[in-house]
Formats: sequence, structure tokens, C-alpha cells
Amino acid sequence: MKKLTWLYILVMVFVLVSCGQSQEVKQEPYKEMVYGQDYNGQTISVKVDDQIKVNLRGNQTTPYHWKGPQADKKIFDVVLDEYVPDEAPEGMVGTPGTFKYELKFTSEGITKLVWKEAHVGDENDVSQTFEMTVTVSK
Repeated sequence: MKKLTWLYILVMVFVLVSCGQSQEVKQEPYKEMVYGQDYNGQTISVKVDDQIKVNLRGNQTTPYHWKGPQADKKIFDVVLDEYVPDEAPEGMVGTPGTFKYELKFTSEGITKLVWKEAHVGDENDVSQTFEMTVTVSK
């Protein structure tokens, strides 16, 4: 009987000591979120302060350029908006590239992001559209 009492006391001491120790919180590694034309029409979920990259293939030497993002609710800031041509042999012109955008989400909500590849002289002349719905939570 004394052995059971001591065993009970030892177990209780171990439980109390274990409860007082702090647990290490493992933080998920940063995951870069990059989206392209294969995400057209998709919905994604992000958190406030997350950043995403949207890369759209195009060719700035043609009269059609990507314009955007247009959104039905402003819950983000555009951090980057640039065109990066593909590497090409020296002197070669007319090579395609990537229109690169980075967005940082600043508040909660749902928004539809829309980019249009439109003629530089007539924004109503659209060759293609890229749309993505984003749900932002805390």
C-alpha cells in the first residue's frame, strides 16, 4: 500500500512539473506563394500581411500588355509591377517574358483580382483575362 502511495505521489509530481514547462512552438517555414496562368479562375486563401506573386507570360514588344490588378474590393497593396524579358542572344528582339506582380494583403475580406492583356491603344481590345479570387483572414 505504501508503494502505491509513493507511486501516486511521484506521478503527480511529474505531471505538475511537466505542466509548468513551456512547450516550444514550431513556426512554419515561409512558403512563397507564386501563381500563374494555371491558377486562372481559382480561389486562394491567405492571411493579413501575406504576400503573393502573380507571374503572367506575355511579350512587351507586341501591342498587348497585361494591365491590373483590378479588384472589386481594395484589401491589398501592389508591391511590385514589372516586366522581365526572357534571356535572349545579344541583338535579338521580340522575345517574350513575364509580367510580374507582388501583392501584400492589408485587411480581411474577399476580392476578385482581374488582369487583362489589352491592346495599348484600345483597352477594350482584350486578348485574354486572368482572374483569381482571394479570401483574406487574420
